[in-house]
Amino acid sequence: MINGVVVKKYEEQTGCFGAIIFRQDNSIDTLHNIFICAIKDEKIWHYVLPNDSLYKQKGSLEVEVVRNGNREKFTFPTRD
Repeated sequence: MINGVVVKKYEEQTGCFGAIIFRQDNSIDTLHNIFICAIKDEKIWHYVLPNDSLYKQKGSLEVEVVRNGNREKFTFPTRD
């Protein structure tokens, strides 16, 4: 389960993949292998910004991003 705040994002060295670093429960974690050559409707990489809140239920492919009270839902595009 993810219930954290975005710290930053970066492109990985593997081509069309990136990572989003977030803070959760006083620790830092990372969503790796996000497909950044985004397929239509899977644009979390281009949307997410530092200080956005991330929510993802365990076992779900859906990630919710909250910014200034607005909620956007994305399918988590990963190669894993």
